[in-house]
Amino acid sequence: MKQIKELENVLDKTTGKDKFKILNHLSEVYEKISVSKSIEYALESVDLLQFAKGNPKKADIFIRLGNLHKQSNEYDKALTHYHTALDLLKSAK
Repeated sequence: MKQIKELENVLDKTTGKDKFKILNHLSEVYEKISVSKSIEYALESVDLLQFAKGNPKKADIFIRLGNLHKQSNEYDKALTHYHTALDLLKSAK
């Protein structure tokens, strides 16, 4: 929990790529503690990359969201995120 608090404190003072990295790390850490909180941080990552075209990390986040929704038995949402990731990967080629 100490690691989470430290990351959340740093998050408030961070921007750009560093903020993206911290959000992803928080999403990973929270995955075992609270899937809903993990989803929240992953969605914040998506918001940061909203205008980033061709960024392979964007597909990774949608895959993470798909996995998280699958864990929560929200299969329709999981499939939507997996399809979005697939579309992003196809367009990156």
